[in-house]
Amino acid sequence: MNAHDDSVVLSLVSHTNVGKTTLARTLLGREIGIVRDAAHVTEFAQAFPMLVTAEGESLVLWDTPGFGDSARLARRLRSVDNPLGWFLSQVWDRWRDRAFWSSQQAMRNVREHADVLLYLVNAAETPEAAGYVQAELELLAWVDKPLIVLLNQLGAPRRPEVEAAEAQRWRDATAAYPQVRAVMPMDAFARCWVQEITLLATVESLLQGDKRVRMGRLRVAWQERRERTFDAAMIAMSDSLSRLATQREWLPHRNRWSDGMRRRSGIVGLDTSAPSAAVQAQSQLAQRLDVEVRANTAALIELHGLEGRAQGEILLRLATHFEHHLRLDEGNAALWGSVVSGALLGL
Repeated sequence: MNAHDDSVVLSLVSHTNVGKTTLARTLLGREIGIVRDAAHVTEFAQAFPMLVTAEGESLVLWDTPGFGDSARLARRLRSVDNPLGWFLSQVWDRWRDRAFWSSQQAMRNVREHADVLLYLVNAAETPEAAGYVQAELELLAWVDKPLIVLLNQLGAPRRPEVEAAEAQRWRDATAAYPQVRAVMPMDAFARCWVQEITLLATVESLLQGDKRVRMGRLRVAWQERRERTFDAAMIAMSDSLSRLATQREWLPHRNRWSDGMRRRSGIVGLDTSAPSAAVQAQSQLAQRLDVEVRANTAALIELHGLEGRAQGEILLRLATHFEHHLRLDEGNAALWGSVVSGALLGL
């Protein structure tokens, strides 16, 4: 399938088992492909529309098979006069040389369809440790199309200067390849829609002529859609928080100091086996919180176009995390004040 004149096409490529399909799912906002911790899970290149405007313009994302033994392949291609032509003309059995076959499918896709390549790397590795990156950038250089390096698997957020230094290491490592036009973070699990806008603006800057103008319109349409989703999500969350903030369970007035003294001294007449009013109130509030959080999570999932519902016991053991705001009478307040003062004086 050739790219239509009214579309901008991005091809997502990487070494096998780096996370292409997971990132494609988050960019598309829907379940596609198969995600599994194994090599060559994606067997064929597949095209998915990221955005289609009312005017018929479209932003298309291709999910491609991962590169396999890239170093061996690069060595082989260096020995022929027309590397890309020889490589794509070969017919290999995908069951006997799966690495070669997958690489061939990815290269065929980017040559025939892509306007811009999105090359995903595992940022949990250093550029020096990820030896396949150099070989794969050499392969992609033969296609001669602009390429953006995306840093995936960044882990927990760190200080800005640490993350900036990591991105700079990857820029330095890929500086020898002129087709690499940008390096940016795009973690499949830690990214947000603001990073998507930055990515699309970068894609726009790499295109020329009508393609750039079209990409500008698509970027604006994408941002407007994301902002509408964001606004709706903020309304849903604020409504949920407002409902939770007004939840109350009133406790009967009791002299907690005398109750505590009686319980500690073993005075009969105080039933300590039955749940206290505070525990019962906590349980009721926890149940309401559980229902509210699950409903709100399901609403947010639906707003973002994802499948599934809130799963698991979100509020497991939540009843132990309560703050008690109980009024002390003047006598108890004076007594507690003297106890605290004495403790401080002792220190």
